[in-house]
Amino acid sequence: MPKYVVRPETRHRFSNFGGFSSTRPFQQARAYFQKLMLIYMKGPRISQANPFENKYEEGYNTSMASDFSLTPAKKRLLEHLKRSGPATPTELAKAFGHSEVAMRQHLQSLAEDAWVRDQKRPAKGRGRPSMEWTLTEKSMALFPDRHGDLTVHLIEATRRAFGDEGLDKVLEIRADQQTREYRQLLDGLPSLKARVEELAEQRTREGYMAEALEAEDGGLLLVEHHCPVCEAAKSCAGLCAKELDVFRRTLGDGVSVERSRHLLKEGDRCVYRIRPADSELERTKPRIRRSEA
Repeated sequence: MPKYVVRPETRHRFSNFGGFSSTRPFQQARAYFQKLMLIYMKGPRISQANPFENKYEEGYNTSMASDFSLTPAKKRLLEHLKRSGPATPTELAKAFGHSEVAMRQHLQSLAEDAWVRDQKRPAKGRGRPSMEWTLTEKSMALFPDRHGDLTVHLIEATRRAFGDEGLDKVLEIRADQQTREYRQLLDGLPSLKARVEELAEQRTREGYMAEALEAEDGGLLLVEHHCPVCEAAKSCAGLCAKELDVFRRTLGDGVSVERSRHLLKEGDRCVYRIRPADSELERTKPRIRRSEA
């Protein structure tokens, strides 16, 4: 039987096992595709006797589950830790019917990619505490997260309870807090460029995939390639307006900040043009010739 291998140039196309038509002409192609994926991911054949068979698929965040470092067996292991809490290699080996050595190898591989970490389990009575394994913050992203829906619902509830004026007050309080935090972060930086670069790094930590670039006219661009609060911004235009206001207040009166591209309108990213406030005046005022001086 020939051995099939997924070509490196096609690996990026695979996201999960779904997306194929279930009609008869495609059934064989779909099964073949799944087989190739299992070969590539080096996952063991799924045993119907395994009590954890396929349970991880029920609640997985498929945008993260496509990480090729996670074989089906490793996903089931993460699912078990999520459901049952921290466990020792011995407990996990017993739950999955594997040897303790094999289970330790799985855990070590997951730890190298920061999916799990070990910690001491408090000892009961005398003796040394044993080591148990638990999920990391990174692995939490594999599971459903509805905080976006919650934010939208809270915005709608605030508007119904207190009206648009009350919602504006809530957004203003949030903007004040952001401004204080950003100013503290940028305090002491020597130049506008350094401040914008640090602001971009902070926004990236917040999930905006931001970067600071130099514009052709000599100014700066703050580019945000992603909006982690996009759904909330769609239901509340004030969020975007306050964001622009926060940047202006953070960088100060001597800096001009204008939004030249808006993710909700142009559909790909937000771009802010930043320059010293007097640069536009310097650029547009008429030049005095030597003979006129």
